[in-house]
Amino acid sequence: MPSPLSSHVTSTLFSSGADPSEQAIRTTPVIVRTGPLASIVVRALRAPGTVGAFGGAAESQGSCLPRNREPAGAYALPLMHLYLVRHAKAEKAGRDEPDATRRLNAKGRRQASDLGSRLASIPEPPRLVVTSPLLRARETAEPIAQATGAELRIDERLAPGASAADIREVVEGEQGPVVAVGHQPDCSEIAHALTGSDPGFPTAGMLEIELDA
Repeated sequence: MPSPLSSHVTSTLFSSGADPSEQAIRTTPVIVRTGPLASIVVRALRAPGTVGAFGGAAESQGSCLPRNREPAGAYALPLMHLYLVRHAKAEKAGRDEPDATRRLNAKGRRQASDLGSRLASIPEPPRLVVTSPLLRARETAEPIAQATGAELRIDERLAPGASAADIREVVEGEQGPVVAVGHQPDCSEIAHALTGSDPGFPTAGMLEIELDA
C-alpha cells in the first residue's frame, strides 16, 4: 500500500470575545506520523490574552512543542500559513428570514474588528481573505481584509458544507498567509481532517495552521 501524502500542520486556536467559561488555557500537543516525512503538531490555546500578538501577552513557556523540536524532515517541507476562522456572532434568523442573510450583531461586529486588529499586528499579516458567500461570513471577513490590506474574495466552496479538500483547493497556489472564513460544523471537521484534532470553534474562533504548500 503506498505511503500517504506527507503533511505538516502546526495549529493554534485563538478565540475572540470568549465568555469567562472559556478563559482557561487548554494545550494539546500531538504528534501523528502519516508518512516518512510527515508529522502533525497541534497546539490548542483557548484563552484570549495569552498568546503573543493575538492576545497581547507573551506565550507561556513550555505550553506546546517548540518548532525546533519538530520531527526530522518536517522542516524541509515548504509551508503555507492558513488562518481558519469561524464567522463572528450573528443575529438569530427571523421566522421568514433566509439563513444566508443573517447579519452580525453588535458583539459579532466587535469580534470581527478584533480579529482584523490581531491579524494586522502579526509580523506577516495575511495577503488574502477568502470567505463564504453568506452575509455573516462576509461581514466577518471585510474588517479583516480592511485592517490587514489583504485582497478579499468570496468563494462558494466555503459555504456551509465546506470540507478540508475544499480548503486545500481554495488556497492552492496562493502565496503568503491566507484567512478562510467559514461556518460550523465545517471548521471543526476541517480542523480534524487537517490536524487530527478538533479544538472547538466559538464564534470568531480562529485556528492557525501551517499546510504543505
